[in-house]
Amino acid sequence: MKTEIYFWKPKLELFKNELSIIEDYYNRTRKPFNNIEAEVKNYADRFFIDFIGNENTDSSDVAQEAEDQAMILHQLLNRMNQNHLFATILMLYSTWEQQIMNLTVSELRREISPNINRINFDQLCKIFKCYDNNLKTKKEWGKIRELQLLNNTIKHAIGNSAEKLKKIRPDYFESPYLPGVNTLYLFGTVFSAESLQVKEDELFKYISAAMNIWDEMPEQCSADKNEIEKILFNSVK
Repeated sequence: MKTEIYFWKPKLELFKNELSIIEDYYNRTRKPFNNIEAEVKNYADRFFIDFIGNENTDSSDVAQEAEDQAMILHQLLNRMNQNHLFATILMLYSTWEQQIMNLTVSELRREISPNINRINFDQLCKIFKCYDNNLKTKKEWGKIRELQLLNNTIKHAIGNSAEKLKKIRPDYFESPYLPGVNTLYLFGTVFSAESLQVKEDELFKYISAAMNIWDEMPEQCSADKNEIEKILFNSVK
């Protein structure tokens, strides 16, 4: 017995619009970090000018303190900027995964059983393959998989996802200031250190991939109902 699922084009356009909102959100909220170097220099200059000293104050000591404080600010702003990027990457992947999960579960409830509450990503891939709509053969799958691994690495730091990500994006784990050093293993965390060297242009590539993969979906596809039920319930009906 055959079963069909549909990828209703207006629905997919809504998904793409949601993803474009994330890009717009990032562009609007990144503005405080547009001129970090200038902000740090102004901070150091103000610190030096506003420093209250006395006849024993050595101006070179004040200049050194201003430089030290400016370095602390520079590190803090760079970390905030990087964490803002990471938070947006997490938002992007979460949104895309919810889109594809919710659409698929909705279709399976209609076609297979109204009692289906959730599926995991491994089941999703197997189900799509049965429907002759293999996610892993999509043009954008490589970038989506990369995004998935990066999402997991940002959330969990050192682990299986980080190892897999390093194989395809070793540049994320390398710093020109620390040649030959795995920066994630060095710092052991993500949000409090510069352990992942991800540039913001990668975010835009991931957004593009998440949007474009919806264009690769067929309008409808069919599968053997028994095969889908095996994946969902691990039994033959």
